[in-house]
Amino acid sequence: KDTNAWFYTDTGTDTFKETNVYFGESRNDRTVRVTEFGGNVWSFGTFSYDIFSRTGNRLKPYSSPKSATGKIGLASGDSLSIIDDYMFWLGSGDTSTNGIYMATKTGGINRISDDGIEEIIRHWKYQGYARGFSYSDKGNLFYFITSEADDMTLGYNATTKKWFSCG
Repeated sequence: KDTNAWFYTDTGTDTFKETNVYFGESRNDRTVRVTEFGGNVWSFGTFSYDIFSRTGNRLKPYSSPKSATGKIGLASGDSLSIIDDYMFWLGSGDTSTNGIYMATKTGGINRISDDGIEEIIRHWKYQGYARGFSYSDKGNLFYFITSEADDMTLGYNATTKKWFSCG
């Protein structure tokens, strides 16, 4: 029916009910990916994101975003990666072109890429198919983004805040 409506089911049933919760974004764009992070539901569009919080009311499980919306979209649904208290993604939209972003469970969102990294990604022909993954090793937290078709992988050490190229 309405592509921006949310639907849910009660436990033990497959009958969907409409929540009457709609996106509060300033720009009407296609939903790319929805994920849970920090106890909230994040809905990423091509040019924006919305964060929906739990209400505690089973008849209306999530509240509409009030100030929890932004103009950083998701260039590739597979670029999104969550590890521990961090979420990373390849941004797109009005305020982001090829930028890599990191969100924390406390609500902070930071651009972690610089002009040089963004220039490299801007030349990827297949940004829409970029994949991201993250892992932790010996006290270091890493995010990797790869474009297999462009034959390139970039890595970011979130602990040292340094970018590097991978093989």
